[in-house]
Amino acid sequence: MGIKEIKFTLNGRPVKLLVEPEKTLLKVLRDDLRLTGTKEGCNEGLCGSCTVLIDGTPTTSCKLPVVKVEGREVLTIEGVGTKENPDVIQRAFVEVGASQCGFCTPGMILTAKAILDKNPNPTREEVRKGIRRNLCRCTGYKKIIDGIMLAAEYRLNPSAIKEHDIGEYRIGGRIPQLNSWEKVTGSLRFADDIYLEDMCFAKILRSPHFHARVKGIDSSAAEAMHGVVAVATAKDLMGPNRVKYIFHDYRVIADEKVRYFGEPVAIVVARTEAIAENALAKIKVDYEVLPAVTDPFAALEPGAPEVQEEDYPGNKLFYQNLIKGDIEEGFKEADFIEEHTYTTPANIHGYLEPDTGVAYYDDEGRIVIYACGQAPHYHRDEVARVLGLGTDEVRVVEDGTGGGFGARIDPMMQVLLGLAVYKAKVPVKLKFTTEENFIGECKRHPFTIKLKTGVRNDGKIIAHYGEIVGDAGAYALASPGVLMRAIVHSYGPYEIPHVKILGQMVLTNNTPSSAMRGFGVSQMCFAIETQINRICSRLGMNVLDFARLNGFKQGTVTATGQLIKDPPGYAEVIDAIENHWAKMPKETAPEKVAQLPPHIKRGKGFATTWYGIGKTGLLNLSRCNVEITDEGTLLVREGAAEIGQGSTTVMALIAAEEMGLTLDKVKVMAADSLLTPDSDLTCASKHTFYTGNATLIACKDLKKKILEAAAAEFKEEAEKLDTKDGEVYISSEPQKNISFKQLKDLGYDLTGFGEFVVPLDLLDQDTGQGTLYVVFTYGAAVVEIEVNTQTGEIKVLNSAVAFQCGKAINRLAMEGQMDGGVGMGVGYALMEEYITGKTKSFKDYKLPRSTDVPLDISTYVVEIPQGPGPFGAIGMGEAAHFPQAPAIIAALHDACGIWINDLPARPERVLEALKQKKDN
Repeated sequence: MGIKEIKFTLNGRPVKLLVEPEKTLLKVLRDDLRLTGTKEGCNEGLCGSCTVLIDGTPTTSCKLPVVKVEGREVLTIEGVGTKENPDVIQRAFVEVGASQCGFCTPGMILTAKAILDKNPNPTREEVRKGIRRNLCRCTGYKKIIDGIMLAAEYRLNPSAIKEHDIGEYRIGGRIPQLNSWEKVTGSLRFADDIYLEDMCFAKILRSPHFHARVKGIDSSAAEAMHGVVAVATAKDLMGPNRVKYIFHDYRVIADEKVRYFGEPVAIVVARTEAIAENALAKIKVDYEVLPAVTDPFAALEPGAPEVQEEDYPGNKLFYQNLIKGDIEEGFKEADFIEEHTYTTPANIHGYLEPDTGVAYYDDEGRIVIYACGQAPHYHRDEVARVLGLGTDEVRVVEDGTGGGFGARIDPMMQVLLGLAVYKAKVPVKLKFTTEENFIGECKRHPFTIKLKTGVRNDGKIIAHYGEIVGDAGAYALASPGVLMRAIVHSYGPYEIPHVKILGQMVLTNNTPSSAMRGFGVSQMCFAIETQINRICSRLGMNVLDFARLNGFKQGTVTATGQLIKDPPGYAEVIDAIENHWAKMPKETAPEKVAQLPPHIKRGKGFATTWYGIGKTGLLNLSRCNVEITDEGTLLVREGAAEIGQGSTTVMALIAAEEMGLTLDKVKVMAADSLLTPDSDLTCASKHTFYTGNATLIACKDLKKKILEAAAAEFKEEAEKLDTKDGEVYISSEPQKNISFKQLKDLGYDLTGFGEFVVPLDLLDQDTGQGTLYVVFTYGAAVVEIEVNTQTGEIKVLNSAVAFQCGKAINRLAMEGQMDGGVGMGVGYALMEEYITGKTKSFKDYKLPRSTDVPLDISTYVVEIPQGPGPFGAIGMGEAAHFPQAPAIIAALHDACGIWINDLPARPERVLEALKQKKDN
């Protein structure tokens, strides 16, 4: 391929390049010009992350040869505006909280600019349609649309622009995330944006088989290629080839066997990506293909192929039961029994940033890894362990992370990258392709759930029995924890005298399942809430009244034996939803339905949920360090990974509140295994409660030292002093003060440390008894849908969501979590399903786009302080999407009189259910 001179205008300036004409515009922008604000996502032109404007038209740059922009005008995010001189779209996106992880934001802003340049005063529906080619997994699109509408207002009426002073932000307000400006300007650094001198590139050879014995690997031809630096296999690991999550069974890289399609077998490190890719074809692997099992029930049959025969005979990975009361006696007391089987599919996490990392040896001989992730200290520990190194010989930094939703707890990227740099001894970048992310990364567990519920005619639940079988895939990873949480939440937020649930996780040769937003509760909420809606339909009882009758109250003892000490707020979230619908015009109102064609039906559905904050019955230990800097500001060091949920901003707000500082005087350093303390995994919606408390404790420790230091200077008792705006003053004589900076300059130790942990019970494996969480969040949702009975298509018209969060530290972020939960819940209910070996890209897997998610989303924040949370806060992010799927299925029944027990409710399933109803 030859070199050609290409001329075009880039961000208002002429550019002249000598480049391969077929090289994509995206590669030219990122690799040649280092304009990394344009993001490389799917590389299929489907996600919109790489969107630029070409002569004013939004265009995906990942598939476009650079020769196609010869003589044209190209605009990237770098040409839109800066923090100091922003475009009104960037300003509006920051103000409304339109970016969460920030990966899709640059492309979304370019699309927004094109919309407004063409139509200065669009409707919300026009904006929704205009951004449909740009995917976002985090936001549910609502605040993106809000941002574009606000930008349109600002364009038409510049006097409406509001200048916000960061110093005015306080706990409980609607506060943009601290790194919002980096996101809207494209300057937030993700791992793929890092370019190191003499950096090499790694590629992974993956198994083409579901199950095979690896009899030999010959990499000599690959190693002999010009430009190949190293080839690494399992033999190069100096530590055990067993990664620990809960059990020690996941292989860094296949050794004697491959156990799933796409499992890593070898790593090539080369001078260029192309050389590394070509070298993979030179590696010869001698496979003995073995029988595979991809169905968990078949895997339990006698004589079934065993996935890990040494560790888990019969493919039985883990069981967990829950027993309360006497289930048989309970069913005898019931007036009727409702019994059904529900299934949920495997799902991808759907983040748009491919898993990427950069690693190198620093001057102290330490392996340093910059990568997307959710657990820097855990990842450091596992990289060190499998390489046979000490933890002081590895550093993991998690900078920008383009969404996580649980998948990036698993250290798959980090251990492979660690092995590559350990073997090659050169700086290495490892980036998974979209296909690798699909076939090689963990998924949400498919569940089969059998429920049998005994109810009295007055609506009181008497007995509840269940059987749960989960498909763990080829390795354990988070599966035991997922089953424990699923079991604990298997009966919903309902007080039931007699409960018996039997659960097991089964190994198969499918892609490994692990943590995904909800950790097993997504599946159980769909099943139990659909079961409840079916019971209410049978009783002819209002489902909201049913929930109030049976729901948790202060003093309730759960089926696991845990006392609900504080007012839970469950009734209050139901009230919030009921009040919403009393005020809003309804699409299902008889006069509106009467105007519809006969094949269009409308219905309304309701569901509730609950969620324990933190890991189930396990140690939830968070730590935080704080210090006064030489400038007199506050530095907070905490280890929680920021993946778009806003934890860094939450810690800053908590610290600022306790120290009496404005937010501009607080800086947070997060997720660096060397420079920040271990705050545990970013999982289970735990950081507001646990790391927030650690931050609060650290600030109290620091404040005590500050007051003691000032007391020594004033020769006054510390109890007579107080702090405000970075100064200590005598309460009775406010004019007498000394600044934090002055105390620092005088040599006082102005540091603080906080550690927060609450002892919990381990979950009894046979009975499921124990005190497993300190606090819970509760939520409810109602949706209205439209069903086309000719095509089977379901359209969600609107959704209202309410959640009890204890105290909203950042109301804007909480709203964003609920909006995003609606979007993810719609996808879970209607379209998303992953099939091992078949689903390999976004062409095969339909994520919700802006036109799939309801335009009308309403969110309600219920605040009832819970337990020892910081200022009463408990968190709620993961639970936001749980009630959407069962509410949609209930609305489908309201509209058409049919039930769908198997997710997703694709059109063909709806049509089949309609046919069965007609035939019966």
